Amino acid sequence: MKNLNDAVLEQFFGLMHQFKSHMHQALSSDKFELGPIGAQALGFFDAHPKGTQRDLIRYFGRDKAQVTRLLKQLEERGLIVREVDEDDKRSYRVTLTPAGKSQQAIVHKHKQQIAETMMAGFDAGERATLIALLGRMKSNVESSENGEVSCNS
Repeated sequence: MKNLNDAVLEQFFGLMHQFKSHMHQALSSDKFELGPIGAQALGFFDAHPKGTQRDLIRYFGRDKAQVTRLLKQLEERGLIVREVDEDDKRSYRVTLTPAGKSQQAIVHKHKQQIAETMMAGFDAGERATLIALLGRMKSNVESSENGEVSCNS
């Protein structure tokens, strides 16, 4: 018999797979050509106007070279503009262009549709509880990465 942690992980991974699959299908129908990480980057900079490359590296947990390549692609497609940070000349501030905002709006629309499907039948209290529980899980992982949490079964 599976333990509860395995059951939680199985549900979590299954849900993430379904979400990614639905997003890919929805974005393909709109001829969206960026892929999931490009879509996430647009969402990040929509939520964090004038964010930096370093901010995106921390958010994604990916290495600098991967994020640099991604931002270069987004810039070449006219979806973002990178400007040298006035306070730190080694850093770039990233802003969505009108085309980037338009693409982000497409991504957001699909995310909202999928979220409504996923959350059907959940009342406001259940949604708030789920947000709190997922937040605790995320915090546990972040603390673990910093060596702050021990595993207790």
